[in-house]
Amino acid sequence: MDAFQQAADGSDGVKTVEIEITKVDGATGYELILPAGMLNSSVNRQIEIKTDIAAVTVPGNMLIAAEAAGQNVSLAIAAADMTKLSAEVQAQIGTRPVIELNLRIDGQKVSWSNENAPVTVSEPYTPTAEEMADPELRLNRWQRLLKKV
Repeated sequence: MDAFQQAADGSDGVKTVEIEITKVDGATGYELILPAGMLNSSVNRQIEIKTDIAAVTVPGNMLIAAEAAGQNVSLAIAAADMTKLSAEVQAQIGTRPVIELNLRIDGQKVSWSNENAPVTVSEPYTPTAEEMADPELRLNRWQRLLKKV
């Protein structure tokens, strides 16, 4: 919690603690373990986790529900195992990056949903010229893929 005390308020009044995980050659994922109290407290806090795979920003009230009663929370960010996807989905994805996010509380994997605490995910990807020319094409392609995964 000391990290939040040292963090300055952003222009939106939210304190952000940035955690950068250094790239490890050959790593396909990273896991960050935090005290549960860091994610079940304030709406005016957030943690930004930066890796070479993706950056994930989680709000301080992400786990304010009862399922966060544990001691530790781990967030895993990994490159998705494309071999688990159908050939059709793999063909549609092509060389675009796909990530997998997992949440564990005291070592137990949990599903999470809290529309009052959105998580932001960004990944390194440069759209093709075709995608840049037609943003609707890009959106429609991802919506179709999400339905199939």
